[in-house]
Amino acid sequence: MWTLKIILYRMKAMLNICKKAAELLPVLLLASACLLAGSCEGQYDELPPKTDATIRYALPYPETPTSEEIEEFRQIRAEYEEATY
Repeated sequence: MWTLKIILYRMKAMLNICKKAAELLPVLLLASACLLAGSCEGQYDELPPKTDATIRYALPYPETPTSEEIEEFRQIRAEYEEATY
């Protein structure tokens, strides 16, 4: 008698788990679809843009710092070296 009650109780618990899983299924499917759509970014090129159809790439022009910027950098570096040594 007790064995039958235990079996019925466990079957009821399993059905409750299945109901909860069925309720969560649409949420899980939506989350999976959003994750899949978000991970498909298409083609990503890590190289800089090309200037034309050749193998040359458009690179930014170098900037030459002014004398004030150079002096400011030297002061910052001197302050750092003084603090670390």
